[in-house]
Amino acid sequence: MKNSSFEQLLTDSMPLLKAYAWKLTLNKLKADELTQDTLCKALYKKHLYRNEQNFKGWVFTVMRNIFINNYNKERKRKTVVFEDANITSGYTGCDEVAHYMELKYVKQVMQKLPIGMKKSIQLYSMGYQYNEIAVMLNEPIGTIKSRIYLARKNMMHVKKRVV
Repeated sequence: MKNSSFEQLLTDSMPLLKAYAWKLTLNKLKADELTQDTLCKALYKKHLYRNEQNFKGWVFTVMRNIFINNYNKERKRKTVVFEDANITSGYTGCDEVAHYMELKYVKQVMQKLPIGMKKSIQLYSMGYQYNEIAVMLNEPIGTIKSRIYLARKNMMHVKKRVV
């Protein structure tokens, strides 16, 4: 295939690519960036396109793969593991410094909690049910619920103060 015909196919599919990028990202800036990345990648990989292939399907697959790869990179980059408390936060905010400071304050509050409350909220944040925590800590379920409620209330107080 000649370069000019490939570029013409790419140019003709631009409105569809922009619409598909918007559908994937729901953000104009990210959609424009995804469209541009797709055009660059398609031009770079044009030797892989065969004339008998559906061009729109091929270029949409390129875009989808770029989107998935970017999404996975972002998700991995924005996952923060809270070591002492065993809390994993998959935050999606833009301001990484504020998020880090918030986690720092939450960690400080966790360290100041009474040992029973601290253990209860740690186990709860790891995904254990109230009754499982009660058995592990050999405490009544009402005590566990109360401790978790109070610990969460303290965390919310910290969050309001930081934000």
